Amino acid sequence: MIPLDDRGFFLGDGFFDTMRVEEGRRLLDDLHLERLLRTASHLGLPLVEDAILTHWDQVAADHPGATGSLRTTVTAGSAPRGLLRPEKPEPRIITTFAAAGPRAPKTIRVKIATVRKNEQGAAPNAKTLGYLDNIMARREADPSVYGDAIMLNTKGEACSTTMANLYFFDGERWRTPPLSSGPMAGVIRRVLIEGGAATDDRPISAEELTSGPLARTNSLVGAEPLHLDGGAEPDPAAIQILTDALGEAESRS
Repeated sequence: MIPLDDRGFFLGDGFFDTMRVEEGRRLLDDLHLERLLRTASHLGLPLVEDAILTHWDQVAADHPGATGSLRTTVTAGSAPRGLLRPEKPEPRIITTFAAAGPRAPKTIRVKIATVRKNEQGAAPNAKTLGYLDNIMARREADPSVYGDAIMLNTKGEACSTTMANLYFFDGERWRTPPLSSGPMAGVIRRVLIEGGAATDDRPISAEELTSGPLARTNSLVGAEPLHLDGGAEPDPAAIQILTDALGEAESRS
């Protein structure tokens, strides 16, 4: 049970990571661990690798051979009221597992939300606990019609979807917004860029989003095609580039 004086509960002071597990095997767990430690360092929270691994191993013991998602939430721990943390905060780690079936990519209809992502915030690329902007952007997209929404940043550049990294195919290669545009530093995003399946060498304008196929990625859904109202139709061959690169990386993890 989370105590009422936990800073993650009453101030949103913390972050999280979601990792896919297939038949008990944690996919790309080294990159997820690295991101957790990097985010903790950026936010000024002392986090020990062994503590995370202990929690992950306990989840594995509780759900042997399972397929689904493993969420790791890290808060700044308990503290008195006020914005300032204790001099030596003691982070609280909470792990949860949700069973799921195999990935089943499908075309997701999307619209561009009016809610903007702040690319100049304190931690725009981290999965912090404050998800209100994403929630409100998703509410704009009628769930009976749309499966997600695209978010622009304060400059009007493409940033992400409400729940995933965003990609645009320019006819030759997949492009994804650079970190300077404010997207999450997603693990799948990193794998695709480092593997050469995508590039983040420049910002993507809102106008470009209607000129070519779109896709989204995260650890749970993998790579999925998007269809933006008024935009290009999905390109199965282009999507396969992302799917193949991701499959190769996950097979090595």
